[in-house]
Amino acid sequence: MTSPIARTLPQIAGFTHRPTRTFQMGAADLHKTYKNCKPHQVTVSEHLFGETQVTVGDWKKYVEWCTAQPKWALQSTTADGAPSALATGNDAAALVQDHILAVAAHLVAGAQIAVVPTPESQVRMPALREGFDVDDHSMVNVTWAEARAYAAWRTGVERAVLGRSDFVIRLATEAEWEEATNGKKFATASGDKLEGEARYGLSWKEGTTGPVKEFDPNGEVYGQSGNVWEWTEDSYQPDNTTLPSQDPVCRVGDDRVVRGGSFYNGVVLCRAAFRYDFHPDVAYLVVGLRLVVVAAQDS
Repeated sequence: MTSPIARTLPQIAGFTHRPTRTFQMGAADLHKTYKNCKPHQVTVSEHLFGETQVTVGDWKKYVEWCTAQPKWALQSTTADGAPSALATGNDAAALVQDHILAVAAHLVAGAQIAVVPTPESQVRMPALREGFDVDDHSMVNVTWAEARAYAAWRTGVERAVLGRSDFVIRLATEAEWEEATNGKKFATASGDKLEGEARYGLSWKEGTTGPVKEFDPNGEVYGQSGNVWEWTEDSYQPDNTTLPSQDPVCRVGDDRVVRGGSFYNGVVLCRAAFRYDFHPDVAYLVVGLRLVVVAAQDS
């Protein structure tokens, strides 16, 4: 079930409303051991949070849509949904924003127009081993840049559908991700255990991802603990308490923060406050993505 939305944000299926909230990020017991989870207060502005991770089926639709379009193509429909002219080259490129990751949606002369300036190098269907290539399982094996390209494409699609451009879909910041765990030890239905409530602790050889709604949700959010790590917007730095307390996000550093743990990890790494990092240019079999919707000025 999708919760009621704020009046300034759109209603998009699969996203739940998170009001502006101040909460304690981090955990003292984890920080004592790992020195990167120091408790501190942060405030996260209102947004919509993805109820599930992006699925294999979602990614397949993305690849099919993008590879069916000419590069830098402008795909438009009339108000009644009938196909209209297809423009390429300079006409389409003139509408491109923020270089290759941007996807702009415009309402022009009554037609809904989505620009998808995503080069072929950013659109691929990664090889997935047996047990992973299942449509309702979490998408994995994509780089940080590929995850952001998907979010940008999704922005364009939803803007075109809704006929408005005052929002952006992107990866969650580290703070937005942790806020959605509702202050629990684990982001599970009970909040205090993983057993029977998350996919974790499996062998590398036999373990696989699972359905994104395999277990009961924590509130309206499924599967933040275990199954697959999730890319976030943040670059990694050990001490995140030096960031602003309002909507913190780190943009300095080589690695990117991942959160949540995976099917392969043990209990501690699946803690709601546990912080880890991976290189953004490497695609990992245990890392996927989840999206948020924010006001355009907050992106």
